[in-house]
Amino acid sequence: MRTSLSLLAGALLAAGPALAHTDIYTTTLHPTSGTFASGSGSATITIDWDDATMRVQADFAGLSSPATAAHIHCCTTNPGIVSGAIVATTTPTFPGFPTGTSGSYDVTFSLDNAATFNSAFISNTVFGGNGSLPGAVTAFGIGLNAGKAYLNIHTANVPSGEIQGFLALAPVPEPATYGLMALGLLGVGAAVRRRA
Repeated sequence: MRTSLSLLAGALLAAGPALAHTDIYTTTLHPTSGTFASGSGSATITIDWDDATMRVQADFAGLSSPATAAHIHCCTTNPGIVSGAIVATTTPTFPGFPTGTSGSYDVTFSLDNAATFNSAFISNTVFGGNGSLPGAVTAFGIGLNAGKAYLNIHTANVPSGEIQGFLALAPVPEPATYGLMALGLLGVGAAVRRRA
């Protein structure tokens, strides 16, 4: 048992630094201003910088009409204010995105594939990639970290976007947190062993 707990503690301690290359962005999707806007949802974008992947997870419900498109816009002029951004990701929509009034989506994209991004974002010289895919990936990461990117779900009733939400970097536990957790597990293991 001691060996198992030691291995678990070691794995948890080793996992801390590995998380430093993964960024997780979350948002709550809310109705935009519009006569027919309704619905709600949430989204999580997980970017693994080492593997060059972007996982897009979204759940939504209660739209006033079926979804017609969904994508991420970047980079707004100011954080949290919808202005100046273009579609950064796949256009017109994420492939396979549900077309109902509710649904779930979970797909991982390659950041090394130009098809993951809107070609206009790659070529954009103001806030995009300035003509290169690596530049687009960098600009996208900067926009996400600055709070200047939002996920938008469009519908037939609200073509400009019925629900949307700005993506914010989720807090990641420090490696020391994993160390404390491992020490706690060792303590629990010791207490169980003592009782046995």
